[in-house]
Amino acid sequence: LFNVYASVPIDAEDSKRLIADFHAAARRRNATLMVTVELADGQQLDDAVATGTLASAFGAIAKLCQDFSKRGLTGGCIIRPLPEMNGSWFTWGRQPSLAKQAFQQLSAVRNDATKVLWAPNYGAGYPFNDKGSQDAISLEQLDVNGDGVLDAQDDPYAPYFPGPEHCDFVGLSLYSYPPWPWSDPVRMHDNKLAPWLGVEARPNAMQDKIFGQYPGEMHVPNFWDAYVLRYDKPFVLAETASFFVAPEHSPTGGFRGMHFVKNASDVVLSAELAIKSSWWRQVFNASFCEEHAGKVHAMVWFDVAKAEWEVSPRVVDWRAWYGGALQQQSGEEPQGVVEHQKSSFAGSKLERSLYTPLSGSALERAREVSTALRAHVAQSWPPP
Repeated sequence: LFNVYASVPIDAEDSKRLIADFHAAARRRNATLMVTVELADGQQLDDAVATGTLASAFGAIAKLCQDFSKRGLTGGCIIRPLPEMNGSWFTWGRQPSLAKQAFQQLSAVRNDATKVLWAPNYGAGYPFNDKGSQDAISLEQLDVNGDGVLDAQDDPYAPYFPGPEHCDFVGLSLYSYPPWPWSDPVRMHDNKLAPWLGVEARPNAMQDKIFGQYPGEMHVPNFWDAYVLRYDKPFVLAETASFFVAPEHSPTGGFRGMHFVKNASDVVLSAELAIKSSWWRQVFNASFCEEHAGKVHAMVWFDVAKAEWEVSPRVVDWRAWYGGALQQQSGEEPQGVVEHQKSSFAGSKLERSLYTPLSGSALERAREVSTALRAHVAQSWPPP
């Protein structure tokens, strides 16, 4: 599965070219192409719905997918509209009525070559009042429990669900984060501050969060029961990764803060591997898929290094596959597709502009982390 982000309006030549490029990569690997549809900067959801801008974009993408199918894309296309629409960090966020109208518009133009994914953000922290504007809030639509207040006790998913007739897959954006605040440095075994940010994931964290059983977040509904089982929809983990701020971006001065550590580069690599592998062992987990046979369709790793406002101006390195980062320096095409029965597992993120340059020790760490993940996947899903 290859995931490409496309901004409305989709008829821009560069957007079409980006989708076409990754269609070619998906076709060569007999993989699926997922198109995540976002609004361009400055575009508002009410205008995009009312003027037909979104409907036109959906129609253009559906036609592209149909053309791709005729040209040999056997894995098909998934359209993922308005990602994380229950969040406050996008202009389309927390507007449930308009979001559902958008899914209805997509239903009107979809064809046999396209499937639709509904994927809100995992509900811990909802309604995310600290991460964006309050202007878009509609209390009448979002106050699910009717107590007159929009808070963590309100369902973070239900107001946004477009209905089973308007989606083929259901899923979540779900990441592994350190305890809040994320900018707090961690301490190493000798009680010195580490030059990185990030901690290992708690065992079974991914499954517990999806099933509404994570300690301290028990108010978050059981997504699996409410949407996967109730509506018999396959599950897609639409975005996932493990939080890690590398030494070159750390608040303690990078390797300058490790003058007291012998083989500092090895220590950082060990930490990054421990943090990211503690999460990918849960994400790329054959036992989980076998236990829920036929219900897990895809897991998509968010393979990007980018600035996040919570630790601004530092860069969070979410990458594990390093397909795009290494591609820029080696000429290889995006890497990281593994198929197991009917489930696909992917490690490609297609906004190449978000990749930060790698060199020296950072590049060597990238290769080591990517090699470790590939070894894990190869062991978990040996070729038939």
